[in-house]
This record gives sequence, structure tokens and C-alpha cells, in this order.
Amino acid sequence: MEPTFKQKGGVLIEALISAAVLSVGILAITKMQTTMARSSIDSNQQNKAIILAQEKIEELRNFSTKAAYTNLSNSSDTLSSKDTTYTRTWSLTPNTDPNYKAVQVAVAWTTATNESKSVQLNSIIADHDPMDSARLFAISDFASKYEQNSSLAPNSATDQGDGTSDYTPLNAPNSTLTYDNSTGDLTLINDATAIKISGSITLGAGQDKPPTSFDLTQTVVVTSREGQSDSSYCTQSGSESLFTYECVVNNSWSGTISLSGISGVKVCTNTTQAYSDVVGTLTSQDYQVIDSSMSCSGSTPTLHQSL
Repeated sequence: MEPTFKQKGGVLIEALISAAVLSVGILAITKMQTTMARSSIDSNQQNKAIILAQEKIEELRNFSTKAAYTNLSNSSDTLSSKDTTYTRTWSLTPNTDPNYKAVQVAVAWTTATNESKSVQLNSIIADHDPMDSARLFAISDFASKYEQNSSLAPNSATDQGDGTSDYTPLNAPNSTLTYDNSTGDLTLINDATAIKISGSITLGAGQDKPPTSFDLTQTVVVTSREGQSDSSYCTQSGSESLFTYECVVNNSWSGTISLSGISGVKVCTNTTQAYSDVVGTLTSQDYQVIDSSMSCSGSTPTLHQSL
């Protein structure tokens, strides 16, 4: 039987409805894909902004003289990456007792949809003379300067008759440190090339502040990977809430650096551990001790220990 006119019309209407539903579905999928792509771009831009802020903090920390620290000041710059322009602004606020500069770095940019975005990181920069903090032995062991430079030698170091002197620290009886007599530089630890790892240890402020005060002067612990020598030597100096530390390990050392002797807190860091086959100097390996109920953030975003 031939379809009637009404039946033919019904089929046409069904086809039009199906086409409309399909069109709506396609539009929805297209919109979702566009939104996802835009979200991915926004996320990449934010990640880049955070990296730029972190880089500026590390750059400010990497001063080489006391005068350079004194001259650290507020400023800004503009950087471009993948068709996005970032405006980076930093400000420093001096603090006394303890002495440091609180640094705030803000990075702003405009998205493809003309939306203003920004991120902000806060940190601190310790007031110290890098020439002093580079010395890796206690003040009580300092002796006269070598004539050729301003380096210091432990007064109990033993001249080996080959242009070097050996010294065994009282707090590291298993570690023999070897110094170059002509420069005063520490070159070897237990006959292996000496590698320096240094950074800061701070107490959180405000809501992050631990409920009790801690003595951070003897908290750094170096743990070598199983099967490796435990050759290491660490010193710390600073005030109540801001310390710097320096550790010496042997070339190609692997292991962890952690804090001990404190409890009821979290230890946050900007490091990636465990270290593996370290062959060069590492600086700005920082830690912050915060209240156990708070979360790691800012320049030390990684939870390292819960004590």
C-alpha cells in the first residue's frame, strides 16, 4: 500500500526533529571541546606564571655579597611566552629580629578572552653574608686566615705535607675534611670530592606558626642511600625562627636531608627527594616548619615530613 500524504509528512517531521536533536548535540560537544581547550590554555598560563614567580624568588635569593643583599629592592619586568605577556612585580619588606626581607612576587596576565588573571607567591630572604655562610665549620674551630685569600682554616687541621690539611669535626668523627692549603677551600670528604648542599630553615608565621618554639640549631640529618658511605658534615646558624644550613657530602651522593628533634609539626620543602647521584653544588634547598593542621604552600609547597 502506498503511504498516504499524511504519513509522508509525519516521516519528514521525524527527520527534521532528528536533525535538530543531532545539531544540538553537535553544538554541545563543540562547545565542550572549546571550553576544555580554553581551560587547558588557562591552566598552562597559570603554571607558567607560578614558574616565573618562583624563578624571581630564587634569583633574589642568589645574591653573592652582603652589599647585594642590602641593595635588593622593589621592581618589575615584562616577559613573553607562547603569545602571552606576563607582568612580574616584586616587593621586599625589611624585618628585624630576626633580620630578613619578606618578598612578594606577583605575576599578572590577560587571557585570550580578555580576562585579567594573576598569581602571587610569598617568601623570605635571610640577611647574611654569603662569604660567611659558605664556611662549613663551627666558629669555635675557626683559626687564622690563609695569606692568599680570606678563607678560614680549622685550628686543629693537620698539615699533610702535600699542600693539603685534614680536619675531623668534633660533631662528625667519621668524616675527614680535606682543605687546599693555598686557597683554604674544602675539597674532599673522606678522600671523595666534597659536594655542598645549602638552604634555609624557617618557622611558619601567622596561622602556619607552630604552637611551640623549637631549637632548630641541631635539626638537620643526612641519611645516605643503603650501601653508600655515610660521609657527611652539616652546620647551622641563625636566630630563633630563621636559620641557614650547609651540608657537605661526597660526590655522587644519594639520600635524603630531613629535620629531627622536633614534633607536632609538618616540614615543607621546595626540594625533590630522595636526592640521586648529586655531582654539583645545590643551593636554596629550603624547609619551613609549620603547624601540623596547616598545609604546605608558597615557596615550600611539598610536604616532606609529618612529625
